[in-house]
Amino acid sequence: MANETSLSIVELIGAAEALKGNGSFGAAEVLYGTWVAQNPDDPLLYAVLFNQSVLFSETGKLAAARETLERALNLNPSFHAAHINLGRVLEQQGDIGAAVGQWNTVLEQTLAVTPASLSVRLTALNQIARTLEAANQDVLAESMLRQSLELDPHQREVAQHFIALRQRQCEWPVVQPLERVTPSQQVRAMSPLRPRPSATTRCFSWAFAPTTAARTLERPPPHEGMAKSHGARRPAADRLPVVRSSRTCRRPPDGGSVRPA
Repeated sequence: MANETSLSIVELIGAAEALKGNGSFGAAEVLYGTWVAQNPDDPLLYAVLFNQSVLFSETGKLAAARETLERALNLNPSFHAAHINLGRVLEQQGDIGAAVGQWNTVLEQTLAVTPASLSVRLTALNQIARTLEAANQDVLAESMLRQSLELDPHQREVAQHFIALRQRQCEWPVVQPLERVTPSQQVRAMSPLRPRPSATTRCFSWAFAPTTAARTLERPPPHEGMAKSHGARRPAADRLPVVRSSRTCRRPPDGGSVRPA
């Protein structure tokens, strides 16, 4: 390998990733450390420090990762990715307040939302919401998720957590129209088990199962040798058995309430 100090940043990162790929994490740490020590005035030193911190985090060296990220931020205080990762390291160390502080810094730096800053702002909002939810600070967590959904209404998991938080707080109506998220979008984001406490029957819950299955399960590959004609059927041995539940919802002829059979 060429002299480590003569490597360009692209070559340095590529060489370190190759070492990591071979399981030589210690050698990758030495490579980064040597380059950093010999290039203290490089204008992109903060980017190298960021990559070095990722390596430290991957090997469980949280104190070193924190120190390296703090050094990177001293060189570039507007380095959003470093704030995000430092927040994660601080959270792993148990300093939740400091972690939220790092993510709040990102929110302050991205008040003017641009296509370039949208992703990192969403990450900061969602990280804060997740941490607040875990700490049972539901009102603040709901506010963060609401802001996140207003920026990007297509975050299904975020919408699911938003609905769950409103249910946990007994807020009514649970599904509330947002500026960019329609009630139907929120309903489709629900977990199949979530609607049950507010539904009169199990049928309402079952209506959510196909949506959840479609996004969590992969379609099986076509059966080898399957007939392509729409009129043809699989051999009996290849057909899946039909499983019928012993409890199904039926509506009585008089139009009364739905009851289980």
